[in-house]
Amino acid sequence: MVETIGYSPSVSCQNEKPWLYGNQFIKFLKVTNFNGYSGFIGFDHVTGYRNNLTLSIVDKTRTGVDLVGSYSFNINID
Repeated sequence: MVETIGYSPSVSCQNEKPWLYGNQFIKFLKVTNFNGYSGFIGFDHVTGYRNNLTLSIVDKTRTGVDLVGSYSFNINID
């Protein structure tokens, strides 16, 4: 089931007012897993932190980008 949040909130670093849908959004992230451009994206169902993270380091050249390295992390925060 896909839920939609009806608007984009106004965001400010100067304002500490919580977003009305913040808790709902975090609950949604905790149960979300999908394949993105960078590979698998998943979140810990308890903490909401990203897990199974892969980072690709690239070097920009005149002809495009070259892959320098790829680093994978299986993050478990207890």
